[in-house]
Amino acid sequence: MAEQETPQMVHVFQQQRMMTQAPAVAAVQEIYWQDITRNKRGPPTPVASSAATPQETTPDLTGPTLVQPWSYEDHTASQLVAAEYGVNINQQSEVEAWLAKPATTNKEVLQLVRNYHAKVIRPEMYHLVLQLETALGKVGDELFVTRQELMWMAADNRQQQKQACALQIITSGWPQGMSPQAREFQLSWMLQQVPKIRNFLEIRGNIDDHTAEQTARWFNVFSVDPVTIPQGQEWWSSMTLLTFKSFDLRASFLERYGGTGGTPIYSNETTPLTGKHVRVSPCSPQWQRKLESPLRVLIAVLNQHSDYTGQSLTILWKTLTLMQPSTERGFQPDV
Repeated sequence: MAEQETPQMVHVFQQQRMMTQAPAVAAVQEIYWQDITRNKRGPPTPVASSAATPQETTPDLTGPTLVQPWSYEDHTASQLVAAEYGVNINQQSEVEAWLAKPATTNKEVLQLVRNYHAKVIRPEMYHLVLQLETALGKVGDELFVTRQELMWMAADNRQQQKQACALQIITSGWPQGMSPQAREFQLSWMLQQVPKIRNFLEIRGNIDDHTAEQTARWFNVFSVDPVTIPQGQEWWSSMTLLTFKSFDLRASFLERYGGTGGTPIYSNETTPLTGKHVRVSPCSPQWQRKLESPLRVLIAVLNQHSDYTGQSLTILWKTLTLMQPSTERGFQPDV
């Protein structure tokens, strides 16, 4: 029985699919998409903005819908079922006589329900489902286009980030109580020690023998002023970001001061800050990943070693430090 019904079910399904692929259905759904686009929620009005509680809007039940209701008329549904019992549906009297005939056994009731489901309910359900299938095709196309655009934007954004990082340098190790203005002397002094930067500013007339001691003039090598993030009323980040006007200037500064040793910090010409050094490093995610590579190799080796099975690894990413493996997950500063 099931094997006989399968081709018939497929045939009914394909018939309904042809109906939902009609231009009329596509036109109705296009009206729905256009209505959704036009009626997107806009900014609140002054009246709504001044209200103490958000104003609920009544949904519009008269607008176009994505799926159109579709069902047989009562007499059509009766004729479809009656035809399964050999009734001549072209003669209304015969259809009425069949409808007046009672069902005497459970088998007849189940067969009647089965035929009604196959001839009436199933096509109606297929039609609604296939309308949704048609709409999902459009949604899939829109998602594909959106995904392509987002991928392009992400690639373009990564390219812009790469170009921006190629001009930036991170200086770290500053005392957090040292304000951005107090750091200008140290930065100016460091810039003065780089011949390429001095030559760059002299050619453009930013400095000469009479103005070389003016700190602000040396900052013309930057495209923007040094950036230091505040961390309270009288505290600042220990990092200051420098953005140079060209890659060559950045490279010469990094070549002069790059490394882990750092440069002693002075607040003025004669006052050093004991134990404080400013370190210079590239502002690049790729550089950070290169620094993390040895640490990741160690982690992979320890994870495979039998002596460290079941032990936890504590990683201090800021300083790229791997603490001794332990069975406890808590941080132990003495190991």
